[in-house]
Amino acid sequence: MISFKGTSFNGTFVYGAPDWTKRQEVWDSLDDISASRNAAWFLTGHFNEITDNYEKAGGRERPESSFCAFRFFISSCDLFDLKHIGDFLSWRGQRHSHLVHCRLDRSLVNSSWSGLFPNGRAHYLQYEGSDHRPILSTFDSKKKKTSGIFRYDRRLRNNEAVKNLIETTWKAASDLPVINRISKCRKAIVAWSKESVSYTHL
Repeated sequence: MISFKGTSFNGTFVYGAPDWTKRQEVWDSLDDISASRNAAWFLTGHFNEITDNYEKAGGRERPESSFCAFRFFISSCDLFDLKHIGDFLSWRGQRHSHLVHCRLDRSLVNSSWSGLFPNGRAHYLQYEGSDHRPILSTFDSKKKKTSGIFRYDRRLRNNEAVKNLIETTWKAASDLPVINRISKCRKAIVAWSKESVSYTHL
């Protein structure tokens, strides 16, 4: 539990298992923590995993299926990346004959934490004596939130209209990187939600 000027939140410092076969145990442990609390939650550290080929440079591309477990963990726990400053490809190393850079280090927050600290940022610093960039996460609760943040309501996962909307939007953006396709799906859900609310008040 971390307290800052009268505001408290849960903090978790993560080290993902180097052995990929044991990473699911880490995600499951964190998922158990998430299920037992609704309070503001901040996680930071070396997760040893990425969400997409967009988060790596060099070496062979990974199959989409290899990202599913980490993505599911992030989604099921209502987590998203803290906005960052600097080069987020935080690790560099040699793999066979290739120099590879990956975003193995990150800061994640849930919706409650973002509501408390809307101006939070993760600063990726320069390499210094390590093959990982240090991350400095900052927050300022005094500044007002300038824009709304997307919050996915888990109850929508069984809504057929939302399922069809996501499928249609995803397929229509098939030529875009995954991160951009996710962004389009978020915007589509927000627009659908506003329209649905309008109809319920007619």
